[in-house]
Amino acid sequence: MALPVTAEAHRSVSPQTVAKHIRSADQALGMVETLVERNRDAKAAVQLAKLRRQSRAADRESASLRRRARSRRAKGRAASVTVKLAQQHNEAAEDLARIVDEASGAVQLDIAEAINAELRGREKAISALTRLMSRVPESAKPGIARAIARLSSDGADEVRSLTQALEGASLSPQARQEVQDALELATAAMDTALELLSSLVDQVPEQARPYVELAVGLVTEQLNMVKNLLLGLFSGEATPTQGTTPLPVSTGGQCLIPIPIKLPFVLPGC
Repeated sequence: MALPVTAEAHRSVSPQTVAKHIRSADQALGMVETLVERNRDAKAAVQLAKLRRQSRAADRESASLRRRARSRRAKGRAASVTVKLAQQHNEAAEDLARIVDEASGAVQLDIAEAINAELRGREKAISALTRLMSRVPESAKPGIARAIARLSSDGADEVRSLTQALEGASLSPQARQEVQDALELATAAMDTALELLSSLVDQVPEQARPYVELAVGLVTEQLNMVKNLLLGLFSGEATPTQGTTPLPVSTGGQCLIPIPIKLPFVLPGC
């Protein structure tokens, strides 16, 4: 007697099947980038749909592995898969943010919506890794802590790309709203990352602590850089973003951000 499809699918989930979905998503992402750069938006839309299908499948199966993991070894394998998933979401968010203003028509809106989905996927994966920290074998904890630190301090690229996309005039009104939402998500994620990393410093194994402390410093610098980007790029007077450049002090009392956006910090004049 044949098993129901749902049971069959449930039993077939494994780290290998999740990894297969992640590889397929990565391949589709590469094709989306190439096709958008060649102005072949219709074909890019097909690959973008594949990217989203594979990412969603990887999300579902990764969550299933975490739920089903009982032994510390199984939880360690689930954590390893979740690290790869978070990395895939992170890369996709960065790359799609970089090309969203190069696309046109319906695919531009699809890309903008996908950026939001990938950012949310990354944050869910990081949250899952944080929860797994206390449940995996001691030998796995340093690697997970390093992954959390690396992913949590890697939000500057998409913020820069999203800000630059909003500064231009190539986004449709609908895509512009989605990109604004993505900028809110990406900036809020950096603020959340700072809180998360600060709370992890005393919880992670000693050998992983330097990575987390370094990430705290990186995120702090990046948040300062984001403030400069938002003030500088929108005002047409971009300031250097390396290191800890101070914020512009002459704003004339006017808020330089011409869009309604919620930020986890206060900008001068806003």
